[in-house]
Amino acid sequence: MKIFIIVFFILINSSITIRIHFSFEQWEAKFYKNLDASRRTFYRQNFESNLQDINSHNSKEHFSYKKGLNEYSHLPRDQFIKTRCKTTVPNDILSFIDNEVEMSPQIVQEDRNGLTKSDHQSIQFDMAPLSYPFYSFTSNNVPAAVDWSALMQRVQNQASCGACWAFSAMGLIEGILRIRNRTLPDYTFFSPQFLIDCDINESGCEGGWPVTALRFLKSSANGNVAPKTADYPYQSRRRTCNRNIAMTQLNITKVSEKYINGNESALQVQVANYGPTIVSMYSTNNLASYKSGVFSDNNCPTGPDVCSMVNHAVIVVGYGTDLVLGDYWKVKNSWGTTWGENNGYFRIARNSGNMCNIACWAINAW
Repeated sequence: MKIFIIVFFILINSSITIRIHFSFEQWEAKFYKNLDASRRTFYRQNFESNLQDINSHNSKEHFSYKKGLNEYSHLPRDQFIKTRCKTTVPNDILSFIDNEVEMSPQIVQEDRNGLTKSDHQSIQFDMAPLSYPFYSFTSNNVPAAVDWSALMQRVQNQASCGACWAFSAMGLIEGILRIRNRTLPDYTFFSPQFLIDCDINESGCEGGWPVTALRFLKSSANGNVAPKTADYPYQSRRRTCNRNIAMTQLNITKVSEKYINGNESALQVQVANYGPTIVSMYSTNNLASYKSGVFSDNNCPTGPDVCSMVNHAVIVVGYGTDLVLGDYWKVKNSWGTTWGENNGYFRIARNSGNMCNIACWAINAW
């Protein structure tokens, strides 16, 4: 009997080792054809640790989201988050955290004959009027579901550079121009690298704030222009600013930043009326392995000062209710298309106590 138990234990552990080894080889073939041989042991160890965490998480039925492998599964999760999530609230803006305030009131609600909840239950891209704001919903008649993702350009990859602030700013502009023009025939991407290099108010790959980036684009000093990524490629590092290239006129007329202090109803109205909205949230290590479902994490900060505790800028493109998983925000990320669901998006719990500080800041432009 003792011999049988020992043999069984060895077989079980051998099968686990083979499964992890095969998974690493399979992952390597899919994502990295030329993985650095000198660091391969380090990468394998991280991969095995991450895979163990993924399998453990997914075996527990009470979680509302699943984890999975992606192109970052060879990296320590804390390192992954630290290198990519470097959005910080500027000191001059922190002074506004005492109460809800619109800090840049260029956008003013106008009286309109807005649609009511009974008129339709969701907003679609082709229904958006060209006036701004698009609608004049209130918390009493806001639609049950909104999804602006059809107008967004595909998800980009910021790589190992803390430039989520630049990707969210350019991603918002791309979406707004698609609303304004109804399409971008050449599927235009505007260059985050331009912001990294030329916006001296930010710190490049060491962080920045989306609002100041949008105001830089709109400024007379910049000329309300930006180059396309094809003309100003992404380098994942700060370089010397280059303005001797083709520029596209953006015609940004308004930039708005609202501190909504965890008020998810206010964010819901903002997304319905103003379209895609940049938010700054707190990204935990668990988000690195997110694959599908509605993300929630008890490791996110709580307390009276949570809105100063943000590290990642993303774009809320909608909201809704999953019949099984509950209310959610739909969010466009900048970690590439192998991460998350629907080629780089994620859903995060809505009406769940301002999960991961998702409803602290609401940033729009037109």
